[in-house]
Amino acid sequence: MTYCALSSYKLLNIKIPNLEKVIFWLVNRITNLGVNGRTGKVPDSCYSFWSYGSLSILDKQDLIEKNYIKEFLLNCQCGVVRN
Repeated sequence: MTYCALSSYKLLNIKIPNLEKVIFWLVNRITNLGVNGRTGKVPDSCYSFWSYGSLSILDKQDLIEKNYIKEFLLNCQCGVVRN
């Protein structure tokens, strides 16, 4: 929902309310275990997309370590079995 809301604000060229709080919240989705959707939630690969994407919309993606997100996503992959 955050990603969609931020996208809407940007597309409509409307000032984003509580921008500093939104950025703070997004950056704090990155934990030592990975990326979660909210406090106490288990890290998940999809949250990496939405959190990083949201920060990208705001041109604030440099606030988090891109390589950490990349490594987390690579660790979420499972092998493909081929016959």
